[in-house]
Amino acid sequence: MSLVSALLAIRGASVGRRTLLVDAEPWLDVQRVWLGAPRTVTLAELGSGPVERLVAPVHGSLELLSLTAGASESREVRAIVRRVPPLFNDRDLVVVDAGTRLHALERMIDLRVGSVVVVTAADAIGLASTHAMLKALMVHAEAPARILFNRTGGQELDVAASVLREGAKRFLACDLDILGALPEDPGLTNGITRGSRLPELLVQSTLLDQVHPVLTQLLPPAAA
Repeated sequence: MSLVSALLAIRGASVGRRTLLVDAEPWLDVQRVWLGAPRTVTLAELGSGPVERLVAPVHGSLELLSLTAGASESREVRAIVRRVPPLFNDRDLVVVDAGTRLHALERMIDLRVGSVVVVTAADAIGLASTHAMLKALMVHAEAPARILFNRTGGQELDVAASVLREGAKRFLACDLDILGALPEDPGLTNGITRGSRLPELLVQSTLLDQVHPVLTQLLPPAAA
């Protein structure tokens, strides 16, 4: 999920949109590491200060806002998160990386996200986890959820998409919107593991082109 969020944000910025990537994963800070963004004040340090102080420039029209709280996650921290959405009004595109845990639901609700993309693998564990997340979203969140498969394609994608669609229709009484799939890029994965920055790795990757149709589907018709 985090990699796909970064790809969407970088692609949006590369076509001229003022883009804000929100790292809403409570315990990690991977987006800052991947993008090489400077540190700002932490949630604990911000207190009642303006939430704009949490925003760090990345490159061009891309900015990062990290909501990592770690052990300091508390009622006070959640109150700060609820003050963030007005910042979205000044940006053309906002991408929220909420992580993979069910705790992500709380962050999505507090940030009032407009739509949700559930990124999943095509294996049995990934499909089961996605079904559980879809069920939780139906109960706790009002935003519609769409599915994007990662590191898959071909017949494997067709089978996995069919399994998810049938399960959603039978047990959740809903029709799934599947955005497609992104292929695996071993060079990118290995580079991230070695600690290379994501923008540098994308120079020799086709993933930004691959993610563009997904971004187009997510944008409002007037902005696509």
